[in-house]
Parts: sequence; C-alpha cells; structure tokens
Amino acid sequence: MSEVRKLREEVQRIQEHRHVILWSGSNDTTVWNVVAEYFRLFRLAGVSISDLP
Repeated sequence: MSEVRKLREEVQRIQEHRHVILWSGSNDTTVWNVVAEYFRLFRLAGVSISDLP
C-alpha cells in the first residue's frame, strides 16, 4: 500500500473520529484536543508533516 494511500485512509479515520467527538457533546473535548490527537497519530505513524505532498 502506498504511503499516500495510507495517509488518506488515516485522515479519513481521523475525520470520522472528529465527527463522533463533535456529536458526542463531551464538554472536555475541544478543537485543540482534536488537533493534538491528529498530530499524535501522525507521530505514531512515523510521518513528518514535511513528508506530506
């Protein structure tokens, strides 16, 4: 599987996760929590932002 395809699939999962969080009504979840999780997942995948097209 190409790296671009993996990244697209991961972005899709993150967007779905974000959607669930936004609709959950959780008071402790902010936009910053979502952003932090987004970058945490990139770090875990070993992908640098500078590697993205």
